[in-house]
Formats: sequence, structure tokens, C-alpha cells
Amino acid sequence: MKRYFLVIILVLVITGCAKQDQLDVLVFGSDQPAQLQIANNQQANVELLSNNYERLIMEIASHNGDVLVVDQTLVNTTVFDPEGLVPLDNLLAGDNNLTALKGTDPNSGETNTYGLKIEGQSDQNQTFIVMVPKYSRNQADALAIIAALTGTSNK
Repeated sequence: MKRYFLVIILVLVITGCAKQDQLDVLVFGSDQPAQLQIANNQQANVELLSNNYERLIMEIASHNGDVLVVDQTLVNTTVFDPEGLVPLDNLLAGDNNLTALKGTDPNSGETNTYGLKIEGQSDQNQTFIVMVPKYSRNQADALAIIAALTGTSNK
């Protein structure tokens, strides 16, 4: 019993000491990998996940991912909740062809952009929604990644 307790403590210590400064991008799409263009100066861990709603909810509940790139078919009011997302209005400055997903923050009553539509670069012509959850510890880097993905500037 003591041995198991020691192993559990060791796992918790190692997990707590893991490198936290690297940006995690979670891509929920088809089983075929989509190409994701990221600026060369941005270090990101990109994880391609299947188009599975339960997995998406589990990752959000576990506070995993600094940037969520989600197949449009998985986005509903549970996933697209303005209370848990970072506003992306700064990325829409200027003339661009991005489609913004707007929501109203229940706390402030303000309507902001919380998601952006991007087209996948695979044979399936999927549409993805890009979002940044509020629990992200790297929100500035996450916004920079989205700016690189969408070809906008982060002001």
C-alpha cells in the first residue's frame, strides 16, 4: 500500500513539474490529419483528435488546450459558451474575409466575437471554429497563433 502511495505522489510531482510554457493546440476534426500552418517563431504542441463530441467535452472539462480548433459540426451552446471563452475582437480589425461567431457575455452583457471560422485544407473541405478558452495560461500566444492561422494581425 505504501508503494502505491509513493508512486501516486511521484506521478503528481512529475506532472506538476511538466513544461507549461508550450502552447497546446487541440484540433478536433476528421481522422485524417489536416494541415495546420503555424508561424515559425511560435512553439506549439499540435494534437490531432478525432471528430468526437465526448472527447471534446472531456478536454474542455480537464482544461486542456490553449487553442481549440473544432469541426463546426461539434460546436453547440455547450462548447460555444461566451462565459468560458476569450474575446477575439482584436483579430477582426481591418478588412478580412473571416466569419465571426458572436456571443453575449452573461456577466457584462457585451456582445463579442468568441470564435472564428476557418476552412480546412484537406480533401473533405471541412469548416473549423477556432476558440481560446479562458483557462488558457498562454492567452497572448494563443491569440498570436490564431492571427497566424487566419492571416490577421493581433492588436
